[in-house]
Amino acid sequence: MSCVCVRLHSDQDKGDGSLKYILSGDGAGTLFVIDEKTGDIHATRRIDREEKAFYTLRAQAINRRTLRPVEPESEFVIKIHDINDNEPMFPEEVYIASVPEMSMVGCGWIKERCLLKLFPTELDSQPLSDICNLFVSQW
Repeated sequence: MSCVCVRLHSDQDKGDGSLKYILSGDGAGTLFVIDEKTGDIHATRRIDREEKAFYTLRAQAINRRTLRPVEPESEFVIKIHDINDNEPMFPEEVYIASVPEMSMVGCGWIKERCLLKLFPTELDSQPLSDICNLFVSQW
């Protein structure tokens, strides 16, 4: 899977092939490759946010004949956006909580007194505060 992540273009580029775009930094030449004629930077494989959150790269346009820079080197950061591809993990498989008989119906009781606090972990960077599951069984 390859997509154009970044498109570099020098004002000095006349489209005649006299410039060469070069790339250095995190993952340059392996994870990220540059088309030396167009300045398009491609990812060579799928990138997982849990492996690394961002990559710092440097690019420069040089004269193909003299190998001298035509502009100063540019540094940029590619930030990897996360998708929620990991399920939350709980330390225990089963949790038991009880509610006193004749308690008020509704969430008001739960807000006033905590039945059970769970601390799930996951590899994704999404906040876990929006995870809310209510499982009820009566014995």
